[in-house]
Amino acid sequence: MERIASGPLPSGVSLGRDFWKKGVEEKRDISAARVVERLSDMQADLCLIEYSKRGFLELPLLADGEEKSLWAPRYDPVSGAIYTSRWKYPEVFASFEGQRISRLENYSVFGGKKLERYRASLYGEYLPKSWKVVQIVPQLIEDGIEAALRQQDEIVHDYGRDGVECAMMEEILKSVDEWALEIKEDTRTSFELLKHISGETERLLTRNGIGLPDGVLKKKIYYAMTSAANKDSLGRVNKLISRTLLASAYLNAVRGAVIGNLSESKAQKTISVLSMERETTRRLMEDGLSLISSVAGFERGISQFHIITDKEHYENHPDEISNDDITNNKLALRGIARRCFRPVKAAPYLLFARMAEAWLTDINMLREEDRRRITTTLSHYECQQYANGFSAEEQIRMRHPKRMVDRLRQTHSLVDSVLKDPDNAVYTVFSNQ
Repeated sequence: MERIASGPLPSGVSLGRDFWKKGVEEKRDISAARVVERLSDMQADLCLIEYSKRGFLELPLLADGEEKSLWAPRYDPVSGAIYTSRWKYPEVFASFEGQRISRLENYSVFGGKKLERYRASLYGEYLPKSWKVVQIVPQLIEDGIEAALRQQDEIVHDYGRDGVECAMMEEILKSVDEWALEIKEDTRTSFELLKHISGETERLLTRNGIGLPDGVLKKKIYYAMTSAANKDSLGRVNKLISRTLLASAYLNAVRGAVIGNLSESKAQKTISVLSMERETTRRLMEDGLSLISSVAGFERGISQFHIITDKEHYENHPDEISNDDITNNKLALRGIARRCFRPVKAAPYLLFARMAEAWLTDINMLREEDRRRITTTLSHYECQQYANGFSAEEQIRMRHPKRMVDRLRQTHSLVDSVLKDPDNAVYTVFSNQ
């Protein structure tokens, strides 16, 4: 896994050697600095994925040269669906023996710095507490590349400097810091203190929508903050316990803020890959339209091939069409299919590109690999019938130049429709296109 550049430590925070001699809040700040340093430069010791989703790792990458980047988007070569991913921390149980991953039997361990040591069975059920264990969660986006871009744009918006997730963690950090100081210096009765913190906690969590948290970190923040406002097991308001619990909530909020920054950075890189693929795909298909027009003579009625320019004459006199004329047209059609439509990978363009290939070339004359590539996608979308009619290549081989042009016109309209579809023109939610 690639290494992510480390961010700066919080201002005013230093790492001291007399950690355990310090107060709760001082130790909290030192630990927070260590969290920032460790997570910002995170290279996971172990990477997990659910067994049921392991097929994600076998999918091809959307961009070349990203083999070691587990954040990189992937695609389904049959449907063109895009797969992005997110990272989360699996649930673990800690003890003096180490940390144990909950329901480890449901996961496949596939990567990380310590993978070889793990596979060598150097560890039993418990892993060292210092190990960073992350889980990759594939996210299927069936609608394809524009939908994936919109998804990543929302992540950048939410986790960016002005986003709701960033604002949430900042408010929690600020409030917890203020409450810890208030508890430390408060002179009111225990009952008044408990009532005050409980009310403030409820309002803060409700305002930020984490009354029923679903993420591991938010759960930890929620339970730490609500427990800090409760009595201890003896029915007392224990200020030291409350401050310690608030320190725990603070550290998890710091983790949330750092992970939010990493999420935004990952989304920005994913957007870069997706945008490049979208631009390349559309440019290829636009080039295909231009080449089809050139062969068919759509613009000025003049084709680069004389039998197409005078198609009416040659339709009525097929015996005047030479084998060389047929070969030249066939090579031109296969060249368009190969250069402009075969490289298309992603939905919503993939189906249209495979249909264009089937209409331009005689797929029965292609290599088995290419024929299967086309027919598998058509079958997935239940469009097998589009491969049954005569292609432009077959029409010219049967010496029907006029019918060949008709098939080229259908192909041109098909490709033009997906490029001009309004739904494919919108690929951001918050950012400017």
